[in-house]
Amino acid sequence: MSVYGNYDLTGQKDQDGDPCPRTWDPLRQCWSDDWKNYLYDVEIKERDQRYKEFNYRVADKCPDPKKIMDIIDTGIADPMLATNAIAEVLE
Repeated sequence: MSVYGNYDLTGQKDQDGDPCPRTWDPLRQCWSDDWKNYLYDVEIKERDQRYKEFNYRVADKCPDPKKIMDIIDTGIADPMLATNAIAEVLE
């Protein structure tokens, strides 16, 4: 069980690092996430709220699975966790 709970909602492993790292675009002379500077306050609040909604895992809803089917059943019960459940089972 030492490998359980290491995947996020998108199936990205915690140890793999940032899937979309901040990079410099020499042609445009800007960072890849400079679009965030042009958001309105309302958009920032909505984005932060959505991030909090998505910041949970199968391990939060099924903290101590006894069988693989416990993880699968959690993914079936909550479709938002399906990708996370598949990643956990494959690991």
